[in-house]
Amino acid sequence: MSGTTQRNDKNMPTIGAIVRRPAWVLLVLLIALALNIGAAFLPVSPFLKTGFHLIVAALTVAFIAFIFMELEKKGPTIHLFAGSGLVWIAILFLLIFSDYGLRP
Repeated sequence: MSGTTQRNDKNMPTIGAIVRRPAWVLLVLLIALALNIGAAFLPVSPFLKTGFHLIVAALTVAFIAFIFMELEKKGPTIHLFAGSGLVWIAILFLLIFSDYGLRP
């Protein structure tokens, strides 16, 4: 056997390293879900509930973008396109909420 076909086991990740990151992501997303469900039953105004749910949703999106899309490792072009997606979502929400706000 030549030296180039041998496996180098030192650079291979362990099962624990492969499972650890998705397990933490699952835990954080389940905590966000519990916060949303718990906040739904709080006796506060609907305006505060909506604001809290939107904040938790935004944090969840940011967490998923940085963990699964690995945006911290990408270049500025990928950051630009990811940001433009968020800008379009903001525009759509603005149009939706302005429609509800202008109805009699």
